Amino acid sequence: MMKKMIIFLVLILTSRSFAINLGSLDTSFSNDGVSDGWLLDGVTGGSVSGQSVAVDRQGRILVAGVEVIFGQGQRVMVRRYLPDGTYDNTLNSAGLGSVLNKPYSNNIVKVGLELDEFNNFFLAYSYNSCEGVDTCIDTFVYHISESGAVLGGASISFDAGSVVSSQDDDFVDMVYFTVEKKLAVAIDVKVDNSPTYNKDFGVVLLNVFQGGGVAADTSFGNNSKSSCFFNQDSTGHNNTDEARAITANFDSNTVIVGGWSFEGNGAALTGKNMSFCEFNLFQQDGNPPGTVIEKWSTETLPNSPFIYDEEILYDVKYKTEYVDTGSGLVGVKTLFATGFTNGANSDDFALVKYVYDGMDWVLDTSFGPFGTGWAITGFSLLDSNSGFVDTEDVAKSLFVESEDGSILIGGYSEWYDLSDRRINGALLKFTKNGILDKNWGDNKSGKTMVVLDDITNIKTISDITVSGSAESIFTTGTYPSSNNGNDSLLISKHINDSIFAGSFD
Repeated sequence: MMKKMIIFLVLILTSRSFAINLGSLDTSFSNDGVSDGWLLDGVTGGSVSGQSVAVDRQGRILVAGVEVIFGQGQRVMVRRYLPDGTYDNTLNSAGLGSVLNKPYSNNIVKVGLELDEFNNFFLAYSYNSCEGVDTCIDTFVYHISESGAVLGGASISFDAGSVVSSQDDDFVDMVYFTVEKKLAVAIDVKVDNSPTYNKDFGVVLLNVFQGGGVAADTSFGNNSKSSCFFNQDSTGHNNTDEARAITANFDSNTVIVGGWSFEGNGAALTGKNMSFCEFNLFQQDGNPPGTVIEKWSTETLPNSPFIYDEEILYDVKYKTEYVDTGSGLVGVKTLFATGFTNGANSDDFALVKYVYDGMDWVLDTSFGPFGTGWAITGFSLLDSNSGFVDTEDVAKSLFVESEDGSILIGGYSEWYDLSDRRINGALLKFTKNGILDKNWGDNKSGKTMVVLDDITNIKTISDITVSGSAESIFTTGTYPSSNNGNDSLLISKHINDSIFAGSFD
């Protein structure tokens, strides 16, 4: 009797899971009394946009971004919401905003969040302006308590090149090593040799104090800083290497910074390559901390199928995969990167996978629908006159699930419906083998167009994360308003049940 009951319960759960459109909005989440799965949060006399999202151990949603106060300028914004979408006023967001350096600035470049092990968090941002004649300190990192008290902070500048006074060292991303109490911060370093300049990938390593706060780890690189460059343009006219993301190999105590490098090839001579630099945090194999132990890129790939040979990276994630060799499980270092490729008619979402073969990072030729190491896809729509539209698709954020190795990508798709410009958030889910998950998304396509309403045509996704306990996807971005430009912070919640959603391929 018990065995029959267990089978009956399994059938009920399975039936219920497939009745749900996985990837769809979770209507239990809202802040306005309407069960729609998303919320907006604005400010009187200004606008707000979300750039980074995280979910803490209590299921609260933490969001950071930029707040524009009309007539005064920009400042960094941090807000927190309860699991149901209700605003959490136990985080002193207003007080935190008033003590952040540069509370009203111009040209804030990027804002990022990273949780620590105690529901405290790290907040980092950068802005384009100089404090003095000889120094530009453009990136700030703060360690902040669960209630919003500043535990400590640090300012970061590389000031590389012969000209010091106008260099931008912009925040990119960060990752926290819990056991080692280290925070690695990726920086987009401007190397200024006026009248010319180039950009390099940079990493700064900070020590995190037991009671809170951060300070430079001077044993890493050159006084806590290390950098990496490619310079792949054969003409020597453009040596830009733009960093976009950082990820951690916790097993080997290394970090990998991903971005793109200008090459200047392809049909339009604007070719760019996804590029990667791996740095060690501690002395390894005779290499001091901060050594670039490997760098590589997609430069070696042929132009086809990337018509204009532009492979742009926005996010990168490391994962150790365990493979059964017959005599036991063996850990394999793997790396996933997402962004977009520039095709003949439109941009498409791109996903690439590398594996470490013991000596180098190489493409995983078992990955993707054609075994190339790549997966490329996009949306195709019908406009109001039933005309075919191939959307411009840009991937912004990547999440690799620990349970089954499936890969989530968040970004946006842009197109014109006749004369109306439209941008909607987009979510995609791939199996661990790089195939669109046909048990997930709209019509089980592996894709979900995040259509919230028909009021505004432009809604974006800047970042995604997954709450492991609830198997929920959270996104943040911007909801532009036609009401005097008062843009609102946008957060959405989506159903993502990986227990039943994974394809068996």
